[in-house]
Amino acid sequence: GAATTLMVRLGIQLGPVYGFGVFALVPVASGVLAAGLCPLFGRKTLRNALATAASAQLVTALGLVFWKIEGMVCLLMAAPLSIPLALLGAWIGHFLFTRFRGAMAMVVLPVCLSGPVFDLAVKNWIPPSHSVVRSEVTVDAPPEVVWRNVIEFPSLAEPREWYFRAGVAYPKRARIEGRGAGAVRYCEFLTGAFVEPIREWREASLLRFDVTENPEPLRELSPFEIHPAHLRGWFRSTRGEFRLVRLPGGRARLIGSTWYTQSLQPAGYWGVWTDWIV
Repeated sequence: GAATTLMVRLGIQLGPVYGFGVFALVPVASGVLAAGLCPLFGRKTLRNALATAASAQLVTALGLVFWKIEGMVCLLMAAPLSIPLALLGAWIGHFLFTRFRGAMAMVVLPVCLSGPVFDLAVKNWIPPSHSVVRSEVTVDAPPEVVWRNVIEFPSLAEPREWYFRAGVAYPKRARIEGRGAGAVRYCEFLTGAFVEPIREWREASLLRFDVTENPEPLRELSPFEIHPAHLRGWFRSTRGEFRLVRLPGGRARLIGSTWYTQSLQPAGYWGVWTDWIV
């Protein structure tokens, strides 16, 4: 666990990088190392190797929290990826150490360093991933009424959802300076305001805007005041729009779209989380 914590810290300091090496190769390396060390704490069995790897992940999580590297929210988000990979590493390590123990002793250090070295080598080659998330809601009010609450709205009640209470940023209020294209909307979240210059303004129909400033996407749950590097620039909203469609019966359909980039790897895994949160 201590070795894995050092590998993660090293991987971040080399970039800082939150890439495939930190989130995928380091857990596998941790499992391989656990399989090599487990004979010191019991019989040399696959079960012991898996248990040691799982315990190492817990120690790593505690180390990252108390070394003020990460908070609990991001660790919980990473767990569905890192724990199975650590167990896979333990299975691989158990197989190799039981058959090639002498040779494996010589590659332990390269295995441990594989994650940080990989991220350092590819950090300038992998561009951020681009995504768009759309959602919609039907409102029992005409578009003219909904429009007024799209461009700006007063303070909202505090949310009750567990993920917002855990620190994920949520909207609190919105205000706008000016009217029409060229106006600037400020959507205030828990962690700060999104600054949104208006590109296109069609009264009661379409509001399209760029996003020039982004607050941190969450406030880390930690016993310490921390601001991990991945909260600054690794997730970035780039533009958005609200579209209103008139429905029969004096109702309206509100369609919201957000375009964003995120630089965490593997992009396919972290995209599931960011799409859901957006």
